[in-house]
Amino acid sequence: MSLTGDLTGDGRADATARDAAGVLWLYKGTGSPTAPFVSRSRIGAGWNTYDAVI
Repeated sequence: MSLTGDLTGDGRADATARDAAGVLWLYKGTGSPTAPFVSRSRIGAGWNTYDAVI
């Protein structure tokens, strides 16, 4: 079963974010409420042409 927001398939919700330079970052979920994400990983570039990433 896949959770909404589970981009890595590990059963934990993940998040993505785009910075001002247009770099797309993945924040892998840990399942822990005190430290919900591990360090970010760069997964793309050139996303500054978009106003929103959904």
